Amino acid sequence: MNSLNKPIKFNNGAVLPNRIVMAPMTSKGASWDGIIEQDDFNFFGRRSETAGLVITGATSVSKLGEKFSYQMSIYDDRFIPGLTELAKLIKRNGSKVLAQIYHAGANSRVSYEKHGMVVGPSAIDFPHLPYEVTELTNEKYGRLLTTLVKRPNE
Repeated sequence: MNSLNKPIKFNNGAVLPNRIVMAPMTSKGASWDGIIEQDDFNFFGRRSETAGLVITGATSVSKLGEKFSYQMSIYDDRFIPGLTELAKLIKRNGSKVLAQIYHAGANSRVSYEKHGMVVGPSAIDFPHLPYEVTELTNEKYGRLLTTLVKRPNE
């Protein structure tokens, strides 16, 4: 137990105040649109009082990769203010923070509810899914990025 409470320094110079790591968990405290809200601030803020490293759970990297309702997202600049505030909150006691980036692929049920489309590595029929999966070919992937992801200065 004594070792758990001792700081640890990594080769890159980063120091954790202790050796306790909070594994990634989906807290479902963000808005329906993936913006971090007070429930997430409360959830992760409390855990940063103990853990030397906090890993956020299932942070969506795409509109078409959401499996969980109310999961935080990271695929657009509009998420930066909340993510920045969350990082500052977690780091206030010396803890470090990592975002677990996540794309649910064919199992992106919430993306289907929101956008009527789910993408995956191939157009296989998944009998357990109540929707079709759009194959991410190079051609389709390029079109999807153009139509679904807001780019700066557009």
